[in-house]
Amino acid sequence: MSLITEHDIELIHNIESLTKKKLVEYEGVSENEVLKIWDKVNLAKRVANMNLIDTNFGEKKLINKNKMLNLTNQSQRNTMKQFFDKRKIIKHIKIDPLKEIKERKQNKKK
Repeated sequence: MSLITEHDIELIHNIESLTKKKLVEYEGVSENEVLKIWDKVNLAKRVANMNLIDTNFGEKKLINKNKMLNLTNQSQRNTMKQFFDKRKIIKHIKIDPLKEIKERKQNKKK
């Protein structure tokens, strides 16, 4: 049994087209009975979520993800630092890299 909203109708149509079977509405249960159970289900879901929060569920995963992001950012910062350090060296020596490349190509052609 699934409870659906008006936003789920397109999903239901897609399921029907894939399974090539028409889903029919179940008529054996009244709406009031479903709403009573629905309240119990929502209460149990909230309690479970509060327990997860109290036990810091997923905190280690988040910490490890942040560590990886920090390492990646650190790696990117180091790469950029090396790049700009090389540019400073080139500017200090006053070498024109494009001129050097053109000269090498010309020497290869000869």
